[in-house]
Amino acid sequence: MNTEQAIKKYVPMTDTMFHILLVLNDEMHGYAIAKKVQEISNGRLELEAGTIYSSLAKLHRDALIVEHKSSDDRRRIYKITDVGRTVLASECDRLMDVVSAVTKYMSVK
Repeated sequence: MNTEQAIKKYVPMTDTMFHILLVLNDEMHGYAIAKKVQEISNGRLELEAGTIYSSLAKLHRDALIVEHKSSDDRRRIYKITDVGRTVLASECDRLMDVVSAVTKYMSVK
């Protein structure tokens, strides 16, 4: 999938996808991803195994992340790709526009 197609498919994106891509600037396995997402969302987002692994499979299939085996060959390790970074940046731009609109609207009242 090319970058333009990925943006059309993923933006706007779910909280789950957003947070997974956000934490994958560092290589991580599934459990570490779930813990980091919980941490950076202040506990608001708790990813269950089924949710995280189906999301990772979809992101991998669409080339937003890459996957490889750990050195001990027991875990799969994930990392964001350049396409994933571009899609994440596009979603961040969209969210900034939303925040800007809310800020403008709220300041009017």
